[in-house]
Amino acid sequence: MRRFPLATLLLAALVLPACLPQATTRPPPPPSLTTVANALFESVEDEGTLASVFMVDAATGAPLYARHEHVRLLPASTMKVVSTSAALSAFGPDYRFRTPVRLEGTQLGNLFLGDLVVEASGDPSLGSWRFPETAMACEQLAEAIHARGIRQWLGAVRVNNADEGPYGLFGPGWAWDDAAYAYSAAPSLFVFRENVVDLSLERPQGQDCKSQPRRPIEVRYSPAFEAPPTVVYLESNAQRAGLGCVRERGSGRIRCVWRSTAEQCPSKAFDACRHR
Repeated sequence: MRRFPLATLLLAALVLPACLPQATTRPPPPPSLTTVANALFESVEDEGTLASVFMVDAATGAPLYARHEHVRLLPASTMKVVSTSAALSAFGPDYRFRTPVRLEGTQLGNLFLGDLVVEASGDPSLGSWRFPETAMACEQLAEAIHARGIRQWLGAVRVNNADEGPYGLFGPGWAWDDAAYAYSAAPSLFVFRENVVDLSLERPQGQDCKSQPRRPIEVRYSPAFEAPPTVVYLESNAQRAGLGCVRERGSGRIRCVWRSTAEQCPSKAFDACRHR
């Protein structure tokens, strides 16, 4: 019987395990959509924010993820993407809103006695500075009136169907307590220049910022319209100079706070107000 040295046997014993097939280690499965989404929204909610999510498969409509889906929240700006996509799908990219306008009254030669009636149709950008082509609406109306031989007009602009329906100032889905959280003018079927008017204030000559004016501060609106009552409060010890105006709910008046500092006492100020 052939004998092998002890060292050779030990070497063979050490090499042999390396020749055996090793057990494969499978990578952990990727986290599921629910796991990732829950972790994301839990971290956001830990900071005091509440999110409402409902995700579906675009092809089948099958629900993929839901979290606080029945909680009523103010829509975030990202909802504009969903709204725009739905509008493009329903109307198509070439759709145009139309606003019918007619004259109601009597034309006597080149004089028209009556009203210019606008039928509200939900135009979202009539006269908007964001879309320069819509600013031509007034010029087009003037050209149409001129083409009828009218050179003088005595009447008013009247908007029909602006707030009719069971919801009044608010559209479907709005509740009365949503008004406290509105960031713009109340929604209506008729919106011109995004319901924004430019407001300017001017102090009387020689007025001290720290004292109430003996003469009222001059308030101007542009474009000119039948402006609501406007109240101006002066704040002379502010951190920085500026003007802020809001429309009071219920009273309908405009409330402005004109702030000045020890270094800055502006004689004029400007602000853009949302009006309805």
